[in-house]
Amino acid sequence: MQMHKARQWRLCSHSERMSSMAPSFLTAAAAQARCRQQLLSQLCWPLDRRALPRDTVLVGGAVRDALLGRLATHPDLDLVVPAHGIALCQALSRTHGGTAVVLDRERDIGRWVKGPWSVDVACRAGTDLRADLARRDFSLNAMALLLDSAELVDPHGGLEALRQRRIRCFNPANLDADPLRCLRAFRIAAELGFRLETATAAAIANRTGNLASVAAERVLVELERLLRAPGAAELLPQLLTTGLLRPWFPRPDLPGRDSIPAVLGGLPSEVLRQAWADAALVLLSAGMPTPLAKLRASRQRRQWVSELGEWRRWLQTNQLQPGQGKQQGGNAPAERVRLHRRLGDGLPTLLLLAHWDRTLDAEAISTWMARWQDTADPLFHPRTPLDGDELRLMLGCRPGPALGRLLEHLMVEQAWGRICDRQTAIRSAEQWWRNNGTQNDGCRD
Repeated sequence: MQMHKARQWRLCSHSERMSSMAPSFLTAAAAQARCRQQLLSQLCWPLDRRALPRDTVLVGGAVRDALLGRLATHPDLDLVVPAHGIALCQALSRTHGGTAVVLDRERDIGRWVKGPWSVDVACRAGTDLRADLARRDFSLNAMALLLDSAELVDPHGGLEALRQRRIRCFNPANLDADPLRCLRAFRIAAELGFRLETATAAAIANRTGNLASVAAERVLVELERLLRAPGAAELLPQLLTTGLLRPWFPRPDLPGRDSIPAVLGGLPSEVLRQAWADAALVLLSAGMPTPLAKLRASRQRRQWVSELGEWRRWLQTNQLQPGQGKQQGGNAPAERVRLHRRLGDGLPTLLLLAHWDRTLDAEAISTWMARWQDTADPLFHPRTPLDGDELRLMLGCRPGPALGRLLEHLMVEQAWGRICDRQTAIRSAEQWWRNNGTQNDGCRD
């Protein structure tokens, strides 16, 4: 096996890769022209804009992303209307299909969902559009495009924030209106490759205790999005120093070690980001389910992070290299098979943790990855050479614990190369059954 050289891929290079996207060349007129082109001319809207009320405006992320040249094919659209936001969503559902959802009845905010599209419609807050924009979280999200005239409205320096590649809160009191905005600042920065403005970072640091008042489910969604963002490794250390996450992760290990083995860097970006996010959660929660339970994570999510933590500790204890297993005593060979059965497609996450912990060296990680990518590898994709029905007919036994143990035995033997064909598997099964099968534990009467 050819050893990979000490080249490493860096998650934290995201801000450098994103720097070319900052619209430093855009004047106000050029910015307006770009919004008109991308949002009104080129974007295929899921509805007829002429059916929208007069003075409808598009705000938020779609405007920002259009200016950055990163508008998705089906971006989330945030509309502000003079009145009757929920009623408009319901009307869109009747005329265009899809589903209307009430998000906030008191503030008259609804959502219309159709296929890949999600359109939030909010009743304008305040006396006019500028009053509405003054309540928003950050300068780069406080811009609006008037759909009637295609005019770009930017009263709080959003364009300048994009030029400087900064997350800027123009009114710290807006952070108090929704404390989740403190965490969102880091998530947006990680997604865009931006930095927090110094004054904004200080305002967030002064409000670290407020986040605990937010519904745990909302915190979890924002945190998971942050951890999957390309710039997560760069922003997470700064986030942890603020103490925002202390109510859920009181003693986190720091997953800000940003190097990733080259062999993992070759994975699809979405797979790699999810692996990094899962590994980060293991370190943040010390591999225990309690922190995620406090965040109302699903049982499946809690179990997955807990299991990754268990296998991380197992690797730390066993210090296994690729060829080890057959020569070791005890239960290590069977545990290795169980590891690969349980982790499956999640193995890159464990390898990332092993890289950070130095429990596997670069050559070992390269070997594990190569074998994991070979779906015929009997250790990294273990399977039994004989199924339960075959064994029942051959041995005259019935379903039960003994048959289950026999299947596991055959799987381990095949994984470590001691079974190479069907005849060897049959002999191994017969011998195991003579030594371990009993009349009370599986044989027919």
